[in-house]
Amino acid sequence: MQPQKLRRGAGRLQAKSAAKASENRTKRREFRESGHPAIEPSVHRFDLGRLPTSSVLRLSTRPVAPLPDPFTLLLATRNPGKVDELAARLADLPVRLVSAAEVPGAPEVDEDAPTLRGNAEKKARALFALTGTPALADDTGLEVDALGGAPGVHSARYAGPEADDVANRARLLAAMTGVRDRTARFRTVLAFADADGVQCFDGVCEGVVTTEEIGEGGFGYDALFRPLDGDGRTFAQMDAAEKNRISHRGRALDRFAAFLHRRLS
Repeated sequence: MQPQKLRRGAGRLQAKSAAKASENRTKRREFRESGHPAIEPSVHRFDLGRLPTSSVLRLSTRPVAPLPDPFTLLLATRNPGKVDELAARLADLPVRLVSAAEVPGAPEVDEDAPTLRGNAEKKARALFALTGTPALADDTGLEVDALGGAPGVHSARYAGPEADDVANRARLLAAMTGVRDRTARFRTVLAFADADGVQCFDGVCEGVVTTEEIGEGGFGYDALFRPLDGDGRTFAQMDAAEKNRISHRGRALDRFAAFLHRRLS
């Protein structure tokens, strides 16, 4: 697809968000009046033009005219690794990515929904309601068949509200002691919120829970998860590029990238 066409698409989509400014202000007011605690201390305006320009993605290595108004996408994450991963998948689109760490007053949303989708939607809606700018959020969980889908939406807090990855893995191993059916899957849900509502994108990676921790890399439950699409190693034994090619999150990001490409074309 020609870069000029992508620019026009980005311009149309950004203009649509701008045209909805009055509606967005109403949504933000209603959101605040609903009593959502995370929004009360937030500021309600900021100048996106003053944000760092390092997040502007180039269409290619060939010289092109600068985009006066690239499509800005806010990310409901403060994790630079997640920003870099998405940037790599959107490298051929005129998109500027802005993490929550760069947004003044970005809300800290309680992830208390009963589903991964609910948490992702809640975070994306909150950031869009605050800023009126399209926002993307995610939530991820490990679903173990023998445990009825647990830890699932509670994966980050499986061993308690203040638990860390080590404690969560220890509880999972204890729960799986003597269990023969060790099938499981990682699931990521991305939620994209803009003036048209919310779109969600799922990514799933099937695998098995190991009987012990294997590997030093990764995070979360990576040392206990051996993907079926891999070569017998756990996620913790793979480097980031290897993991991203088959991971649940990578698959969800690919679906979102395809959606955004269509929206901007």
